[in-house]
Amino acid sequence: MKLGICAGIDRIKDLDHLGFDYIEPMLSPIAALSEEEYESLKKLALSSSLPVLGFNVLFPGDLPLMKGEDGHPAIRAYLQLAFARARALGARNVVFGSGKARSRPEGMDYFTAWRNLREVAALVAREAARHGLQVHLEPLGRKECNMVCSLSEAAGLVASVNHPSLSLLTDYYHMATNGESMEEIRRLPTVGYAHIARHAGRRYPTKADKEELRPFIQALKATRFDGFLSIEGHSENMVKDAPEAIAAIRELWRE
Repeated sequence: MKLGICAGIDRIKDLDHLGFDYIEPMLSPIAALSEEEYESLKKLALSSSLPVLGFNVLFPGDLPLMKGEDGHPAIRAYLQLAFARARALGARNVVFGSGKARSRPEGMDYFTAWRNLREVAALVAREAARHGLQVHLEPLGRKECNMVCSLSEAAGLVASVNHPSLSLLTDYYHMATNGESMEEIRRLPTVGYAHIARHAGRRYPTKADKEELRPFIQALKATRFDGFLSIEGHSENMVKDAPEAIAAIRELWRE
């Protein structure tokens, strides 16, 4: 298991000595940079000992994914730029959350939305394969998104697309918010990527949170998870809070 941190590349020098295996920034803001801005960020990333192995926030909120085939050219053009930049920064993984972009518009029935999202997921998988990337579909909290919120729903979409470059992500915070049992993870041993944070306030985990997080970690281990686990949470002082978060998660993993 590799342990990472969700943070911007602008914080990479603050975090590269703390013991993380990788950093996971947001991709859509990087795709929106000018070429000059991107090259400057790339230089910073590649000068650090902390690799950029993953990205989250694949799509910006203002790029609608539910328009059907009419929207595919714009989505494809965006992906070609975003994935090229992600790969050049060293990434191997991209998280497909993007709740605003993938939400079902008012007036659209669920089955039409499902078909539209499935087509987009297939397009994403094909483009990811061309760039040597693995995309992980993230089930989201129901307050953030109205499509693909449960782990089983996401697993069904991944199975429907049936492409080797699309796999499943599980996020402890979203599962807890949605009231899902961690046992769901054991039923779906196809998880390749995971996010973790304490449920209350979506904060960095501490050693006091081990009891809460133990069922999640044990469920991942039961599937022989050997992927990427990123801390995705809030902290007023990342450098101060990260060491305890790392220690808590690694202690749980060793149990």
